[in-house]
Amino acid sequence: MSSERLIADRYLLGDLIGQGGMGAVFRGRDTRTGADVAIKALRPDVAALDLQLLERFRREALALRRLDHPGIVKMLDALEEDGRQYLVMEYVPGGSLEALLRAQGPLPIRRALEIALDLADALARVHRLDIVHRDIKPANVLLAADGAPRLTDFGAAYIGAGARLTETGVMIGTFAYLSPEVCEGAPPDARADIWSFGVMLFEMLAGRRPFEAGQPGALLSAILTRPAPDLRRLRPDVPPALARLVSQMLEKDRERRISGARQVGAALEQIMRAQAAGAAPAVTPEDMPTASSPVPHDSATLEAPALLAQLLASHVEPPARAGDTPLAAAPITAPVPPEPARSPPRRPRARGLLLLAVVAVLALGGGLALRSGLGGLRATMGAQPGAQQGALAPERVAPVAPGDFMVLVARLEGDEVDAVADDLRQALEVEAPFSRIRVRVYPRPVTSDDEARAAAEANRAAIVVWGEDRGDHLEVHVQVGAPEAMPGVRVDRAFVEQAANVRLRISDARRESAAPYVLGALSLLQNAQGDVYETVRTVAIMGLRPVTPAEPIGSSVATHYHRATALFADDAMAAVAELSEAIALSGGNPILYTSRGLARQRAGRLDEARLDIETARRIGPADWAIPRAMLANDALLRGDLAAAVAEYDQVV
Repeated sequence: MSSERLIADRYLLGDLIGQGGMGAVFRGRDTRTGADVAIKALRPDVAALDLQLLERFRREALALRRLDHPGIVKMLDALEEDGRQYLVMEYVPGGSLEALLRAQGPLPIRRALEIALDLADALARVHRLDIVHRDIKPANVLLAADGAPRLTDFGAAYIGAGARLTETGVMIGTFAYLSPEVCEGAPPDARADIWSFGVMLFEMLAGRRPFEAGQPGALLSAILTRPAPDLRRLRPDVPPALARLVSQMLEKDRERRISGARQVGAALEQIMRAQAAGAAPAVTPEDMPTASSPVPHDSATLEAPALLAQLLASHVEPPARAGDTPLAAAPITAPVPPEPARSPPRRPRARGLLLLAVVAVLALGGGLALRSGLGGLRATMGAQPGAQQGALAPERVAPVAPGDFMVLVARLEGDEVDAVADDLRQALEVEAPFSRIRVRVYPRPVTSDDEARAAAEANRAAIVVWGEDRGDHLEVHVQVGAPEAMPGVRVDRAFVEQAANVRLRISDARRESAAPYVLGALSLLQNAQGDVYETVRTVAIMGLRPVTPAEPIGSSVATHYHRATALFADDAMAAVAELSEAIALSGGNPILYTSRGLARQRAGRLDEARLDIETARRIGPADWAIPRAMLANDALLRGDLAAAVAEYDQVV
């Protein structure tokens, strides 16, 4: 070994074999036994910024000692020397499963079954001790000299019902392996590990993951809504029983998912025996129960600041491999209190997370995806001359369920209302089954902003759509609705409305759509509310189908803002130019500075971006977390992990 030094009078610390944001892993030797070991060293600068990290580091050692199992990397020692923390573990020389898949591609059926069976046995031990791994993926499976797998990296795990190794606001896992319920913020249990295991088994057999996309929003949409590809179409020699097992592991509804690692192992054993005998297995996954007792954990949900960091980072520099987007680049150093499970699932909130919608909408702007079909509304959209609707009390429509968002479409004369409402329902509900947007038709025309606001307040609508016929085109208004529908806005609501409320020109209703602007306004409100998960859900809707957005009218702040969202993905500097025009009109709007800062980050102009972010922090509310989260991202882009951790500490 090179540059060896002795720690704890026992372990020779040798060559670096792995490195991450929290520390490094070295190959070493136990001088008492002569055995090779792996030594995980926590970075002193990270530990100094987060005292709870030390306790988490020690608890990882305790967890691994409890998990004494041949399929789990063994913990040998935990020690401290010269103020630095070390974990000494079994050295596994065969590399990772990730490296094997990258080099070899799909594995032989027998080899995949052997690895999966050993891992199912190891995972059963993990779950029996009331632990959820939370980060099952090929990179966390090491291969011994004989090819046997070893599950590793329990730094993200839950231990018991109340203790977890990641007490801080770190979103855990790699996006491509997260289960649908975890993507939505539900408390994870053992079934989340089964899903991740299913993704990994699919990858071992097919040479690709079942859900892949280049951006987090599109990947989220795939995980939440699209069925996994037919494994036997991708690889016809996969036994039908094995394809059925993988399908059961990838069941989106966790109540129907095969729920125990022992069940998975039993099915794998049956398949292996049948393969050896040349016959079909007697037991298939359909014969297995799917509702055993999961490992309960009601103490945490996915945390908003880390998701913000993920979206920011991925939009500045897209990941090299689709789906391999780490969801936390750095820890956040304050505990996140538990949130109990509820029905319908509530959306975790983080004070001041206003601009995640800006991040998300900008990131997907050039590829907004909804079905156009406003049909022939132009002839009759708007109020009839002489109507005195303003004198009437607002009318009521059918309410939406708790947790859903109402988009209120003003009634039009004739049949055209069906075209408008049907198009929005198709785009926002039917084609996005995971959506919580509900379209309602207001039973009479709306002729002014004030009337639209009154209708929204009467019905607790988040967004109102109304308009008028200008002869050669339709002028359509997309307007944020009732404050009661979206409480908790930190930034002055006037600034939110200034950026969100937009007038559109529709010359050909069959080609041009207002739906992207509805989603843009809603996502801005959701982030003004600090509602990270609903923002991500809205972003996912944007990624479903391409459309031709309607043209914003005039040169208002909202016009420039929405144009910037459309330009961001393909031409960040053009987006900067539009946002500069908006800032010239409203120099006190902090939303615009964070938006321009994000565009400049994407263009690689980090110094200019930082000036914008600092301006937003100075003129925005004192408890607004977004500028600090963006400064943390700036530090990450510059490779300064310690500064990023310090900023995230302030975010929490």
